Parts: sequence; C-alpha cells; structure tokens
Amino acid sequence: MEPREDRRQEAEGLEEAYLYLSETAPWPRAMSPELLSRLPSFMKEPTPQGDERVRADSRGDLPEPVFVDSGGMIVPEDQGLPAALIHRNFLFCLEPTCGVAYAKTQRSEKAKLGTLGVDNRSTATTILAVRSLIELQADTSLKPEARKLLSFTDNRQDASLQAGHFNDFSQVALLRSALHKATSAKGASGLSHGGLSRGVFEALSMRFDEYAADPEVRGPARAATDDEFRRVIDYYLYRDLQRGWRVTAPNLEDCGLLQFEYEGLVGTDGLLGETELWTQGFKIRDDTEDRFLETPAPLRLCPADLPLPPGNADVILRTDDALVYASDHYRKFAKSYGLRQEFTPPHTPEQNGSLNRSWAR
Repeated sequence: MEPREDRRQEAEGLEEAYLYLSETAPWPRAMSPELLSRLPSFMKEPTPQGDERVRADSRGDLPEPVFVDSGGMIVPEDQGLPAALIHRNFLFCLEPTCGVAYAKTQRSEKAKLGTLGVDNRSTATTILAVRSLIELQADTSLKPEARKLLSFTDNRQDASLQAGHFNDFSQVALLRSALHKATSAKGASGLSHGGLSRGVFEALSMRFDEYAADPEVRGPARAATDDEFRRVIDYYLYRDLQRGWRVTAPNLEDCGLLQFEYEGLVGTDGLLGETELWTQGFKIRDDTEDRFLETPAPLRLCPADLPLPPGNADVILRTDDALVYASDHYRKFAKSYGLRQEFTPPHTPEQNGSLNRSWAR
C-alpha cells in the first residue's frame, strides 16, 4: 500500500482504498452480530426469521479484514497488525461511536472527507498564537517584557479581525475553564443558580486591579466592585450558553459537557413524582376561598411511563451530526432506550426533507 492524494488516480494495476486501524475497536474478522451492528441500515435487510443480514448488493462494499506490517505490506496473520480495507468508495465510518454514513449516490470522496480536520484561518492562527505565548511564558531565560508575540498582516481589516477573534477566544476559554474548576470543586451536587457567579469568581482568582476601574478603592466600594463583577460573570456565563456564531466553539451544553437539572422537579419529593397532582389537580387559594384546578385532559390521560415501540432494538434514530446529537450525554440517552443512532451525510440538506416526510407518514 502507498499513500495517495485526495483525488482519483487512474493507473494500471492500482486500486484506491482506505485503511482502518484501531486497537480499541478493531473491525470484526468474520460475520457476527457485532459486525452487523456497525453497518449502516441501508446495507442490511431483515430475514424471514426476523434476523438481520447484509443485503446482496452491499456484500461487495464490506471492508476486507487484513493484516498490515509497518512497511504497508499486507502480510499473514502472525506478521502484522489487524486492519480493514475499504475498497474504492468511503461509505461509512468504521469506528462504532462515529455513526456517519454516506449514500451510494454520493460519489465525491473529497466532499465526504473535506470536513475532517478543516478549520478556518482565524482559529488556526489563534491556536498557534496561544500555544506560542504559553511556551514563551515558560521560558525563564527571557525577560518578562520580552515574552511577546509579534504578528504582521498586510491590511488593517485582517489585523482587526484577528485581534477580535483572539480576544474572544481568550475570554471564552478563561470563562469556561473557571466554570469547569468551580463545578469540579462542588462535585456531584453541582452549582446552583445562586452560587454560580460566586463559584466562578473564586475559581478565576483574579487580582483586584485586573477587573477594577479604580484598584485603589477600599471598604464598601471594594465589596460593591466585587458584586458588580460577579453580576458581569453571571451574564457572560448564560450568554455563552446560547447557540450563536461560534461554529468552532459551540456552547458546553450542546457538546454534552454541561448538564442542567431543575431543583424540585425530579427525585423522591419532586414535582414529577406527585401522582395526584398529574391525575386529578391541585388547590389554589385566592383572596376569598380555596379553588380546585383540575389537571388538563392531555396531562391526565398521559401515562407516567411512555411505552417504547415493539422491537425498539431495531429502531434507528437518524439525525444530522449536530453536536447536541453527537454528544456523549445524548448517545447514552439513546442507548438507554435501546435506540441506534445514525447521522445523515454532511452537506446533504435534501435528506432532511426525506426524513421529515417519512416521519409524517
């Protein structure tokens, strides 16, 4: 095997392929339930007995188990690493937690793989700059005033854009790292809304002169400055949760790195556990008398535990690859209900309409 460019290469005696190597999730070497579970749905069909099997027209698309040595040669079993060859077209990701699959009609290999490892120049420049500054700060042979990074650009607009991007990245990274430190310190109980800004404020450990307009104030004015800064932190923490333009730095909840729970809603004495409230109603007191409000019919008739559809192990949850669906928290949620996830191919919005119509039927 030899490396190749990301374009078609027509040469006699050569075949295009992809090589899959994994120590944690190697490709199964024989037909098995595990192999079937890692195939996309369009490559499988049910048997008369209700089991699954590979479709006849998809058997030629199955990855080929091989053994490869360090020189790229396909060798016998005891002389190389276990691997799998994907011949010609990349139809699906072999890593079991990936879930990305492509329709056979999508022929462009560059469009499939073009989103892997692609980033914009502003983010790449910011990451390189941050890393360089971290290394400079650790270099004790340089004077503190010499630990700087000088960047050149050919116009003011690009310089302004890069400076704004860098400042925004630094602010987001500082805020999120402080939130991580504060929540880790609280443990499983987490942070309440009332203690959120104070916990993050303490985790930041900033000097007073770094955020105060007048670092010389004393007494009540100093305490008022701290309170005002905590309110600013509170605002930016919740602002960071919105879905905005940060494509390369989406909010923590969408990434599955932050989870919200609502006090008094769940648990042994939570609102959802009060059966009488949801089946009958509750009393309220106004100025003159007590009144009973009946629970609306849709809530009253809804069962406490919604039953899963029969054969839910075969139910496939197919969505786009938005971070909220690809997060570990959402994957665990789907798995707990016995649902299998599949993602639509990137840059194919026409599949969304097809899925919506199927669901409507």
